Amino acid sequence: MTKSSKSLWARFLFQDRGIVPTKRLLKVFFVLSILLIIGSIRELSWTTIITINIVVLLGSLYDLRLSPKKNQLLIKRTASAEMEREIVYQFDISIDNLSRHSLSFRLLDGLP
Repeated sequence: MTKSSKSLWARFLFQDRGIVPTKRLLKVFFVLSILLIIGSIRELSWTTIITINIVVLLGSLYDLRLSPKKNQLLIKRTASAEMEREIVYQFDISIDNLSRHSLSFRLLDGLP
């Protein structure tokens, strides 16, 4: 049974069904992997390697727990009622964070 590549590709795009790892998290795991490979060459015990991986993973999950949930963020975008192609328009975007945790983000907006 085969599936089209378009539907398979959609599974890897985290289409609002998962958590996308940040570049910072990927860099941390990359550096950690390099250090643990070097440590394993120098005969670092498996217990130490597994413990370090678990500590970093738990730290990442704790950081995720401190981030606001979807239902705690209210995002509203307002634009003109009628728009034409190839004309620049201004949008108003309002973001309300109802959680007690701070939030930093990068906003990318454009036409689909």
